Amino acid sequence: MWKTIIGLVGGAIVIAVIVVISRGQSSTELAEGRSPACSKAANGVIGFDPMIPPKPFTTTEFIAGEATPRTIAHYQGQGVVLNFWATWCAPCVREMPSLLRLKAKIAKLGIQVVPISEDLKGAPVVSKFYAKHKLSDFEILVDKGGKILRTTGARGLPTTLLIDGAGREVGRVTGPLEWDQPPAVALVRACLGKKAAS
Repeated sequence: MWKTIIGLVGGAIVIAVIVVISRGQSSTELAEGRSPACSKAANGVIGFDPMIPPKPFTTTEFIAGEATPRTIAHYQGQGVVLNFWATWCAPCVREMPSLLRLKAKIAKLGIQVVPISEDLKGAPVVSKFYAKHKLSDFEILVDKGGKILRTTGARGLPTTLLIDGAGREVGRVTGPLEWDQPPAVALVRACLGKKAAS
């Protein structure tokens, strides 16, 4: 009888330890600003590197249109899929249509797709490119002198950063990705949707 009781107590302790460990992991994720859903969705996307803990995005300005200065604070309260690209970058050019389709899929979720060009000749080059490739739904944004690219430590083009509504980078993808495919869309929704920020 005593062996049975000891066995039951021992089993209960093991279960309790497992529950505590599981709760501890969830608490750690929340303390670091990650949502469990974001962590889970990241497993399905090759090349995604989480930022642990999330890091405040640079306040360095970029240019909207011909000469309007802007920072990431312009998008405060919204998730941002920020893509560094250039018209001379072949993988970037292939990736852009999928970013436009992603934009349509997440438009109602309070998440913006923000492509920032690294073209040295600026807005005129981007404008022509958008017109030629039917990408005019994107705003013309330019990283003058590559300042933001350098401050973020991006290692090449394309690089895409996921930035939450508080202006923090939660992760990045280096290299091209089919952004309109289910794994990538699920990642964006899980990491940047309103539920992820709450």
